[in-house]
Amino acid sequence: MNPSMEHFENARKLESSQKWKEAQSEYELALEQNPNSVKILLALGSLHSRRENWEKAIEAYQNLVLVNPSDDHFFK
Repeated sequence: MNPSMEHFENARKLESSQKWKEAQSEYELALEQNPNSVKILLALGSLHSRRENWEKAIEAYQNLVLVNPSDDHFFK
């Protein structure tokens, strides 16, 4: 497994245990290694939304659209 996916999987486990800050850190580490990952950006945006951190959620979702502008799924 590549390092970004290891961080992603760690983040998912932490998130399921409601360890929000630790999960956020792991998602951010994953994103540093794979900044164009739709999967990571979507998960990070979702985490920020769940925590009502709207500015960070919007930032993650905007980056998601920037890295994948041809996917209209995000506009529906």
